[in-house]
Amino acid sequence: MIQWYQRRLRLIETNCGREAGWFVVRGDERIAELSDCRWEEMYWDSYLITPTTNDADLNAALLGTFWESEDWVSVHFANREFPNLIVADAYPAMTPFYEPCRLVLRGLHFCPFPRLPWDYIILWWRARRPLAPNH
Repeated sequence: MIQWYQRRLRLIETNCGREAGWFVVRGDERIAELSDCRWEEMYWDSYLITPTTNDADLNAALLGTFWESEDWVSVHFANREFPNLIVADAYPAMTPFYEPCRLVLRGLHFCPFPRLPWDYIILWWRARRPLAPNH
């Protein structure tokens, strides 16, 4: 299958990149990892956030004040499975943490639209077949 189409299908399978997780990137440095996506309410998802820097102050801020101030404006998000897939316009909720270590964001996804009519058939077939060992 053509490589771009396989990527397209995989993006759909990962719920538009949500289930693959994201890196929080500031400049060239990955400062946190987002995983375990959970739907919170219409348009809002929450992620388990794990700071990854060696800076203890920044790590503490990433679990609170970083997202409540304007510091988050300087970050973008890179998908963990598709590192060249960048989302720069996602943003945190006014109350970024409904519960500890779960960051609530809006717009952190990338959907290949419009879906092609045969996408549904191929996705159904892919879900029924056993995954290859290296997948």
